[in-house]
Amino acid sequence: MALKYKCLILDHDDTAVKSTPDIHYPSFVEALKDLRPHDKSITFEDFVRYCFNPGFSSLCKDIIKFTEEEQRHQQVVWKNYTESTVPDFYELFVETIQEFKKQGGIVTVVSHSERNRIERDYSIHCGFVPDAIFGW
Repeated sequence: MALKYKCLILDHDDTAVKSTPDIHYPSFVEALKDLRPHDKSITFEDFVRYCFNPGFSSLCKDIIKFTEEEQRHQQVVWKNYTESTVPDFYELFVETIQEFKKQGGIVTVVSHSERNRIERDYSIHCGFVPDAIFGW
């Protein structure tokens, strides 16, 4: 059976991989514990809601009121998580994309994720690196 679409153009974070539950949220909670150990932590649901509206930057600056130094610390913690944690792909994504590739499909990823993280995640979970990556 011939492929209906020869090329897929995919996002990465929170489309293919579970980056918010596996990386973004836990790293933010860890940074909050470091910076504000006596403050109540943020729930996953609130974190997602704030990231959507008003946005992550506003969450940090306007709601949590991180100083510049605290923001830098949060970024270091987040960077450590992105380096050390391989997020899971969403259910059936790996099997679907492997079958598409097996049938001769071209897989392209366009994302704010860094290229080396995309390559790592696909190599580990899917057994191949996308044909083209346009990353951070």
